[in-house]
Amino acid sequence: PQEHGGDLRMGKRKTARPIVTKSPMHVTFKSSRARGKWSFHRFDVEKNVRKIAKKWRVRVYEFRNVGNHFHVVLQAATRRELQNFLREVPGWIAALVTGTKRGNAIGKFWDSLVHTRIVHWGKDFFQLKQYMTKNELEANGAPRDLVDDLFGKIQKGDPRARRIIL
Repeated sequence: PQEHGGDLRMGKRKTARPIVTKSPMHVTFKSSRARGKWSFHRFDVEKNVRKIAKKWRVRVYEFRNVGNHFHVVLQAATRRELQNFLREVPGWIAALVTGTKRGNAIGKFWDSLVHTRIVHWGKDFFQLKQYMTKNELEANGAPRDLVDDLFGKIQKGDPRARRIIL
């Protein structure tokens, strides 16, 4: 399997997170509590994620904030660096959003484990970028049918539609 975390295998035995250092990974951090005053849109989540990524030598290719979750496409040189990044980001972001300090817990913030998926260069990478852009547009209020129409035109090779998004 090329995926790990999220709702996959919930309640099942633990398995090692698949990591390929030569390929990028799609990582999703999700919290149903990140709404209203705790919405990720209200905070500079990307700046904090990039800062932690730099600390652990993790290269961030794409970042999309969708309000109650955010997507990151990244590549790590080693398993240890990725693990450290995935361990530190949720703690920092939860503290930033909720305003809690050490020793002042607010309960469970994240829905489940961080979801990761190995992405292959080329078509898979391009489709992921499209999905993330589509997801972000819809989260920011763009009507789904309009977004679907635009991306349908991109799929058909319309250069005007492609220029709008990419």
